[in-house]
Amino acid sequence: MAALASYPVFFHAQTVRVRGELVPGREAPRLRAGEHEVIVAGPVAATATPSSGEVEVLGRFFDVGRLEPDDPRLREVDISEVWTRLTGRSWPGVGELTLIAAERIGPAEPLAAPSIRTLALDPERYTGQRVTVTGRFRGLNLYGDLPDAPAGERDYFVLQSAEAAVWVVGLRPRGDGFRLNPSARVDTGRWLEVSGTARVSRGVAVIQGASVALAAEPAADATAEPAAIVPTVGPRPEVVFSTPTARESDVSPDVRVRIQFSRDIVPESIRGQVQVSYVVEESVERGEAQPPALTVTTAYAPGNRVLELRFAEPLARFRVVKVELLEGIRALDGAALVPFVLTFTVGG
Repeated sequence: MAALASYPVFFHAQTVRVRGELVPGREAPRLRAGEHEVIVAGPVAATATPSSGEVEVLGRFFDVGRLEPDDPRLREVDISEVWTRLTGRSWPGVGELTLIAAERIGPAEPLAAPSIRTLALDPERYTGQRVTVTGRFRGLNLYGDLPDAPAGERDYFVLQSAEAAVWVVGLRPRGDGFRLNPSARVDTGRWLEVSGTARVSRGVAVIQGASVALAAEPAADATAEPAAIVPTVGPRPEVVFSTPTARESDVSPDVRVRIQFSRDIVPESIRGQVQVSYVVEESVERGEAQPPALTVTTAYAPGNRVLELRFAEPLARFRVVKVELLEGIRALDGAALVPFVLTFTVGG
């Protein structure tokens, strides 16, 4: 639940399995875990009864404002009526309403010994414990199994099993007879056994690694169900924040533009995919054949996923600047950026 709250863009439209207590709400039942809760909607939720203990909910998670009202994925969920009743508006904006369109609600089975799946389902339960898990090496999140990498870590990689995944930090994937490259997909078929101490980063399970060894692929478990179903390429990265903000006025001529992404970006993919200029329409009004050229350098900080643009000279006063990020910018798993345009006005 904490991961859904921290990374709604990443989990949007994905099938997830989460645990919590089912409680009544004004518009629909809610699943609550600690300080986080989310609406549970659909025919299955309508017939469910509030729980006195933990339940597991399987369904698709949506940031409803990212969908159109006639989206077929919400055909069994009457969002428009509920939202109108709550707010007087016909449809929520991005980030205003999240929900799980439930496919199944049932009692939460006791969690077994620590595994990648149990860590993903309830990371808080294992915090501070020594754990040993086996999973498939997935490098630097090369398949989009998880949201952004833990901040401040030099060495890290993803370990995945049964369509759940955890971060392993402070440990390199090398040992007796093996040396895996976190940036190479060719190495991602290997299975590893990792021991370390479990902790949580923004709702996502993390293992502070102590040892790693090669492991045999386990036999398939027909009863295993996913904690989160993710594709081989994760969701497209998006811009989640910028400074200046969109259409901001009176911006300093010495400004440095900072843009934050929703997912980790391949730094090399930024080259040639950033276009910055004064708006052409304004030049026409000024009688200029073309607006003055702008010289910009870029710097990407992986720790906080921020791209910084620095101008070689102070910007011209009272002009509108346009910044475009093209879809050639890629996440680590190859997913293309949702194109982004930012305009702002330089002050006097």
